[in-house]
Amino acid sequence: MKKVLIFFLALCLMFGLSGCGASLPDGFEEESVLNAAKATVEKINALDYEGVTSELREDLKEAITSQQLEEAWDARLEELGEFEEIRDSALKGTKDQSTGEEYAVVVLACAYENGTAIYTLSYDQELALVGLYMK
Repeated sequence: MKKVLIFFLALCLMFGLSGCGASLPDGFEEESVLNAAKATVEKINALDYEGVTSELREDLKEAITSQQLEEAWDARLEELGEFEEIRDSALKGTKDQSTGEEYAVVVLACAYENGTAIYTLSYDQELALVGLYMK
């Protein structure tokens, strides 16, 4: 029952994103952004936190370390078990209110042996990672 509820919430989140300005800002290509997000999730699933932090934009590399990701995510990923598949995805554009910089945001609902994880990944124009969240 818990898996069904989590998956339902993930779908609601994705439908909500797709309904509100689902288009990407100028200069972003949907396929490239989605491929970047999938590659990031592959690194997360391989516990390659160094690889994930290497994708960060230069000004963020000191803010998030591979050790911090390991401490934050290892237990959750172990609990989730073996990665099965990306069940759904949603893309949208957003703009930083203070700088005006536009970003592409990808939400991926991923199925695991023991549950579901929702990844929210944000990229700048050069497809450098500027935001990452796992729920």
